[in-house]
Amino acid sequence: MTSTVALRTQDGISGVDVNAVLIFGPQTTDAAAVFGFNRAASAALLMQMASAGGGVYVDYSTTPMLPF
Repeated sequence: MTSTVALRTQDGISGVDVNAVLIFGPQTTDAAAVFGFNRAASAALLMQMASAGGGVYVDYSTTPMLPF
């Protein structure tokens, strides 16, 4: 995030938002088992990223459209 925030002051950009989308559906269950993905941990990390970046967190399984 430091480099993103630096853009505001260094390059005079008025705003930078970081949006995060969780795509963790039935099709990811095989990969989740193989690689040890954790839905709750993934969601928590993406929520933190969106919050820190002034953006929006979306769980794609709960909406057919992205709000950004």
